[in-house]
Amino acid sequence: MQFSFDLISDLNIETWNQSLDWSHQATSPICVIAGNVSGDAVTLRNTLRHISQCYQATMYIDGVNEHIQHCQDLASNYKTIQDCTQDIKNFVYLQNNVVILHGVAFLATNGWWSWDFDPNGDVEQTQRWFCHQHHYHSDVTDVIEGLAESEAQYMSNSIKKLQTHKDVKRIVVITNALPDYDLVSHDPTLVGTHHVNTMGNHHLMSALLNDTENKIAHWCVGRYPGNIDCVREGVHFVNNCRGRGEDEMNQPVYYPRRMTVEF
Repeated sequence: MQFSFDLISDLNIETWNQSLDWSHQATSPICVIAGNVSGDAVTLRNTLRHISQCYQATMYIDGVNEHIQHCQDLASNYKTIQDCTQDIKNFVYLQNNVVILHGVAFLATNGWWSWDFDPNGDVEQTQRWFCHQHHYHSDVTDVIEGLAESEAQYMSNSIKKLQTHKDVKRIVVITNALPDYDLVSHDPTLVGTHHVNTMGNHHLMSALLNDTENKIAHWCVGRYPGNIDCVREGVHFVNNCRGRGEDEMNQPVYYPRRMTVEF
């Protein structure tokens, strides 16, 4: 049996001069959005509503860009995202939600950053760099680190529960954060920079230890604008990021990436 969905992420709407028109772009009935749509709540809502009109069902998890200007009060910003998306038709905000369709469970979390994603990086220097870049007090880095740990635990616990769920044959994991440094360790523009430590959360990978029935088919990620398409420990890690309009690494002509789950 096969089940397909479209993967998109990192639309970064405010960084492009033209508006997004997703009409006639769908290649399957289901869309998964792996974060980084917009930091503006109105733009986020309008974009998600437009995309949802093009699919039978759309599932979304937030990314860094939705929070980067609100890190002093993340709890409030999560509520803002929940409130502005709750009445969108054919849409599910996957934060603390698991969707099961035709035997496939969609499990997602932002993931955040553990600050030590690069095993050779300096955690304290990265944290000081981040606070300086965004004019935050140092306690924000502690909050983000706590989120990274709790969301990794949520992922592990959820995968463990899904192992014995009779209706779940396969699992698709979605995180905005990268779970493994090796996914980007080849990129000379990132290696050795502070920026790479704000790309991922290595604690997320521990979730694979609970996949005792080998149900995880794909791990869909956002955040990184380059190409990710590889198999590690039997799991297909993949992305489809549009990228930021002002950056060299982006996709000016952008299409969904059709993913197929087999079981």
